[in-house]
Amino acid sequence: MAVICPVASRITAEIAERLADVTVYVASDHEQQRLAPRCRTGQNFVVVSEPSP
Repeated sequence: MAVICPVASRITAEIAERLADVTVYVASDHEQQRLAPRCRTGQNFVVVSEPSP
């Protein structure tokens, strides 16, 4: 399991490598979409909750 700051620019290549084998929990699909390009291909994400409309 991993909990990371939702600021995608803080995910360096080193951090992405360290997170490659863990599941990253995010607050929303939007957060996942921002983080995924900075992580490794095939990274596992779980969306914890979605904001109510």
